[in-house]
Amino acid sequence: MKLLIISSNSPYYEFTGPALGGAEASLRIVAERFAERGHEVHFLTQGNLIGSRNVMHEGVKIHFIPPIRIPGFGLVSDHICKLNKRMYSSLMLREVERIVRENGIEIIHTYVTLPDTHAAAVVGKRYNIPVVQRIAGKKTIQGYLKIEGQDNKERWTFENVDHFLPISEYLKDEFLELMKLKKTEKGFTILEIGMKVPEEKPRPLLKREDGKFIITSVSSFKRYAKRQDIIIDAVEMLSKERKDFRVQFIGSGDNLKALKNAVNRKELDDFVVFRGLCSRSDVIKILKSSHFFVHATESEGLGKAVMESMACGVPVIASDVRAINDYIKDGENGFLAKNYPGSFSDRLSYLMDNFNLAENVSDRAHSYALEHFQSRKNIEKYEKLFSSLVTDQ
Repeated sequence: MKLLIISSNSPYYEFTGPALGGAEASLRIVAERFAERGHEVHFLTQGNLIGSRNVMHEGVKIHFIPPIRIPGFGLVSDHICKLNKRMYSSLMLREVERIVRENGIEIIHTYVTLPDTHAAAVVGKRYNIPVVQRIAGKKTIQGYLKIEGQDNKERWTFENVDHFLPISEYLKDEFLELMKLKKTEKGFTILEIGMKVPEEKPRPLLKREDGKFIITSVSSFKRYAKRQDIIIDAVEMLSKERKDFRVQFIGSGDNLKALKNAVNRKELDDFVVFRGLCSRSDVIKILKSSHFFVHATESEGLGKAVMESMACGVPVIASDVRAINDYIKDGENGFLAKNYPGSFSDRLSYLMDNFNLAENVSDRAHSYALEHFQSRKNIEKYEKLFSSLVTDQ
């Protein structure tokens, strides 16, 4: 099979620098697992490589397209931003068609609706090849729900994608509601690639650095979903009772500056550190050296970092929301907390005082991850589905 995967945001940190997005990282895993099984895989993404547009890496041929940046000033900056987007969309469309035409691509897999999936759908129609879009978060579904007007790009894209992959039962339910409201029928399959889960559980770091528990949070600092503010408020509550912990945040986003200011204002600099963006390999190393993983959010498509923590054998404390509570069972393979600071602080304080309990739960978390999140097992489901779509086209 000849497969093209598209992601404007690059997961290839070796060439483009650190990146955090779980969806993009999953697309990379899909690409590499297909390549391992002997398929011809192409990956189109944004990069800043000088002197080369193509790189072979882990059996995948990566095609880099440059970002388009025209500086804008004052009142014209909004117009310049729109021009940047139009130019990049046009470049994306040309590159997708070039790769499909030159390599005989048989199926395209995408994530972001615009411009990635739109370009894929345009080329897919021209060359009669199926397009599959991953649905990894509620934001994509909400974008499709807001579609109005027959000439809207999002509407056209939704109508011309051949198959959708919601990655959780929660997103399946949301997607079914979308189809109901749009009065349409669409093919979809619940499917998530997972990750490389070690057969043996990595032992969490039992020795406490400087006598402190290391608590890690990994997620984008997005205003519309993530709730690092709850964790910071929980830290403030804990700091009045104990000093034997430190929380480290990994990630970046539009809410980062505000949260850093909150930490300074609350005088929590001795308890909180912001580590910025890290490569996926560095994230895994950090998780393996953490005592706890904490994740507060209003909604989650599945929770890549939560899954990675379970696979690494790190005890998880996460928000009691779908889709997280679809697979984390409180006290069995992880711990759930309500979305207010007192719930998280109580959970953390209790588990720091009863670390053996947390470690026992993490044993079951690793077993669960090994059964459900192992990418080399899940790729067989992708292969079967994609083959059937190519055959039916």
